[in-house]
Amino acid sequence: MRNLPKVSMIIPTYNRANYNYLPQAIESALAQDYANLEVIVSDNCSTDETPKVVKKYMSDKRFKYFRNKENIGMVRNWRKAVFEYATGDWGLILSDDDYFIDSNYIKKAVDIILQDGNIVIVHSNVIIFYEDKNFKIDLNKNLDKIIDGKDMFINFRKNGRTFDFCSVLFNINHMKKLNAFSYNDIIFSDTMEFLRLALRGRIGFVNEYTVVYRVHSSSTILNTELDTFFNNAKYIQVLYVYAKDMNLFSNKELNVWKKRMLKLYFGGVLSKVLEKKDLLSLKLFIKKLRKNYPDILIILIYPKNILKLLTFKFPFLYKNLEIIKNLYRQLKYKI
Repeated sequence: MRNLPKVSMIIPTYNRANYNYLPQAIESALAQDYANLEVIVSDNCSTDETPKVVKKYMSDKRFKYFRNKENIGMVRNWRKAVFEYATGDWGLILSDDDYFIDSNYIKKAVDIILQDGNIVIVHSNVIIFYEDKNFKIDLNKNLDKIIDGKDMFINFRKNGRTFDFCSVLFNINHMKKLNAFSYNDIIFSDTMEFLRLALRGRIGFVNEYTVVYRVHSSSTILNTELDTFFNNAKYIQVLYVYAKDMNLFSNKELNVWKKRMLKLYFGGVLSKVLEKKDLLSLKLFIKKLRKNYPDILIILIYPKNILKLLTFKFPFLYKNLEIIKNLYRQLKYKI
């Protein structure tokens, strides 16, 4: 055991005592068949029965429970857990509503780490579970076992090159050197930090489904305000500046990357706005986009977005589009 790197599995939580989510997350972490492991619950000052829920796990020497004296926000809670509570060489942040389905994942990830001293991140395929719709998607990224982190960065969200937060095992020492999770107002701090970290080495990949990412009505991303989404877009600029300072890419490459990332990002925001079926929110989104990112307005005339926009005038189209989309998902992901 002394030759194996220590892994800190961190579960940030807030008011999940009334769900089975937190116990499922904890038990799936403790079930990992890996000798040098600690499981840390970082309670962001929950106002429910969370302390009672975790009490039954306290007899396990691998389990640690910390409770913040006040709610410090999601990103600060991640940072506190990584910088103050974790004692491992490698870390993984598992949301309190996600859970592992492969008890050997950490062992498989560490096997890759031990093969290459330049590995800074290992991740895997995941299953997305839309709980409210009782619908699952098996995301098959089909990546090589090890790729260059610069390739992951510049081609992010192309051909499976993406991270799923719940499966990312990261080098804690490198994250501390990056002063990670210091942008408290960026809800996609995980993506930002993992992409910054990617530029420091190579990326390992376990080509198996190891964890379930759960999407439900109380998920943070589904309850985000429009102003927050626009403020959050600055994470792309932070990454742009960071990569530029490292002189790893040409100015042309980075400019193309930045525009593509903004289109992808606001395309996703547009989808969230359209899901609300609120014309006022849509008008506000377009107004803000025109003011702050006028060159990204082109996303509004993408064929798939035109179809979505038509659902405001013809509501019956929305249901039919959902049926077609679900059929497509079943064919693409072989559900």
